[in-house]
Amino acid sequence: MLNEFALLDALAHSDFPRAKTAVQHWLTDPRGTHFTPLNLAYISQYAALSGDWQVRDLVVEHASGLELKPQDGIDYREGFALIGLHLGVAFLHDPDKAREWLNKALLAVPDLLPARVELALLDGGLDRNDIMKSLGEELPTLAWRYELAAAQLGLASDLAPASAMKAGIALRGMSNEATPALARLYRRAIGDRPLLLATWDDTDPDVLRALRGICDQVLTVADPPEPGFQNRARQILLAQTVLDAAAGQCDLTLLTRTDIALFRPDPLAALTALWHHFPCEDKRLRGRLIVSHLYTRRYMSDHPSDMIMFGATDDLQRYWASSPFGKDEHRTFIEQYLSRNFRAELNMPPRVTDHAPRKYMEYLRDYFVVRDMAWFEGWWIGRRNDMRVATHLAPYSSLVTQAVWEDLYYADRTGPSWAPNMRGALLGGLYPRRIP
Repeated sequence: MLNEFALLDALAHSDFPRAKTAVQHWLTDPRGTHFTPLNLAYISQYAALSGDWQVRDLVVEHASGLELKPQDGIDYREGFALIGLHLGVAFLHDPDKAREWLNKALLAVPDLLPARVELALLDGGLDRNDIMKSLGEELPTLAWRYELAAAQLGLASDLAPASAMKAGIALRGMSNEATPALARLYRRAIGDRPLLLATWDDTDPDVLRALRGICDQVLTVADPPEPGFQNRARQILLAQTVLDAAAGQCDLTLLTRTDIALFRPDPLAALTALWHHFPCEDKRLRGRLIVSHLYTRRYMSDHPSDMIMFGATDDLQRYWASSPFGKDEHRTFIEQYLSRNFRAELNMPPRVTDHAPRKYMEYLRDYFVVRDMAWFEGWWIGRRNDMRVATHLAPYSSLVTQAVWEDLYYADRTGPSWAPNMRGALLGGLYPRRIP
């Protein structure tokens, strides 16, 4: 069978000889080779990145006979989409074939952003490398994830009129040779509005020098002696540092990570409009916090996502005010650690550690706005392959999608005729109705 971890790890390190070995072991397995959509997705990625035409043609041969439907009870749409994306990239020298496979990818998953950007580049007669060079960035040839992200961000439309409230972007996380390209493209998307970044003080000096030429402020932090469970101390220290800097410059802040690209044109204008559209009734806060569905768990209490957050800067500071070195006997996930301390600081009921499911849904309904990654046009660049985190996971890890959140928000505002005053979150969409 295909050793998927070995293959993806080799690709992540651009170790093509090792990746080829993993593919060859699979192809010559005496027990036979089973071509599932996911297996083909992994080896098609190898073919696209390595230029191994023999493997590419093998993928084409087997992918052409696959049908876009569930197999063995498993929905392989994302596997089909990745095959189409990787073959589209592998055929970039032949635009007609590239379009054919990229369109197949979008037939399976219409919001697969890397496929959309490749089609946009083909249709516009643009070359990814030329786009990068025009931005003044020379990335390593094999930094393909960042080249794709940079290309799409570079296609952002004209800036929307500025809001009366000043908004900015605060980035947190590790920085490497590709981070300046991402920062430059965020700069291009938001114009002269504040762009701040917090990273580690042992970052390559050349990278820091490049970032300081792009961002309004680059802050460096010493790596803590104890990183904490899930690097909790590290994440909180960087977030607190960059939010403290943003507090003097921004009324509203988009806090996100250095390995996430948001492709939505002028994300600050869209988020500001959304923030105004859904006011928070609790006047101790200036407004709601807008988060992505990615890791906003449905059945795991106190688990709003921390990967992308937008709101009033002082509200974000309150949310991230937890001690980086707080004791945690139960090795709580960082999302739960932040949320529980935030509720305790505001004396939000219930004052017990865990929310009951209904109370957790009410909490999400009243204090947050959840938007899908597709709404953000977001891409988690750091993932080892292009597969987006699935919406429909095992029950314990299922996510609160934008549709689920809207069901919660509008449920008590559009009560049925037999209960016009119905209030409260309705789990499972008992009475789902979404108002545009």
